[in-house]
Amino acid sequence: MGLALLLTLRIALPWRALAAVAWLIANTRQLFGIANGYKRCQRIRIDQSGAVTMQAPDGCWFPATLIQGSVVLTDIAWLRCKAEDGQQFAELIAAKSVRNESWRRLQVIWRHVGAGR
Repeated sequence: MGLALLLTLRIALPWRALAAVAWLIANTRQLFGIANGYKRCQRIRIDQSGAVTMQAPDGCWFPATLIQGSVVLTDIAWLRCKAEDGQQFAELIAAKSVRNESWRRLQVIWRHVGAGR
């Protein structure tokens, strides 16, 4: 959609092409980053203080922090985390049920922790 919008702008064709290439490169880079995050993270744990730990495929847990851009809604959440080594993760999480106690806890934690981010 973004590419289509760039190509319909009323500017000279070379500038539209340059903007489209830049847009494609930036979004491809982000997509590879998300894919690498999925390979590195199997589970996410968030405690009541907002501290995050993630589980690697080998079963080891490592600390991470929630970063700006995370959103928690009624039945879906987009969590952006950053590991100690600097790698960033983006996880789309959906609630199995809005009445799920763990999901409700996540919403409460996010209201307190996310407000400061």
